[in-house]
Amino acid sequence: HSCVAVSASQRTPEHRQRLAVLVRMVISRAGSGKLGPEALARCVNTLSKDPEYLSDPKLWKTLATAAALLASGALNPRKSSASGVDTEVAGHAFGARLTAMCVNGFSKVRLLDNDGNLWVALGSAAAVVIHEMSSRDIISCVNGFSRIAALR
Repeated sequence: HSCVAVSASQRTPEHRQRLAVLVRMVISRAGSGKLGPEALARCVNTLSKDPEYLSDPKLWKTLATAAALLASGALNPRKSSASGVDTEVAGHAFGARLTAMCVNGFSKVRLLDNDGNLWVALGSAAAVVIHEMSSRDIISCVNGFSRIAALR
C-alpha cells in the first residue's frame, strides 16, 4: 500500500495515521479469518520490514494465529485449479511463493521466535510445497527457519 511505501523515518503524521488505520483493519480482518492467504503473506512481508510495527504484539500474534490456521489447512484449502482438477495440497492455503514470504517475514519478528504453533504449521506447509519452490523461495525459507529459536 502506498502509505506503507514511505519509509518510517519520512512519515508525516498523516501517513502514520493512515497506516495505523490500515494496520487496525489488518488485525481485525486477520482476527476474524477474513484475510486471504495472499493478503496475509503480503502484510507479513511488508510490515516485518517496518521498525514501527515490528514490536506490536497484537498485530503479530493475530497475524501468526491466522497464518497458522491457513498453513495447517484449517481455513481456505486450495481446491480446484482452472482445469477443474483437484489441486489441494495437503489442505493448506499457501502456495510455494506465499509460504516463503510468510517464513521470511515472520522470522524477522522476534516476538514470534517461540510461537510453536506458527513454526510447526509453516514448517509443514513448506515441506508440502518445497517441490514447487524456486531456488529463491527455498533460500528464503532456509534463511527464515534458521533465525527461529524454537527450531534450534
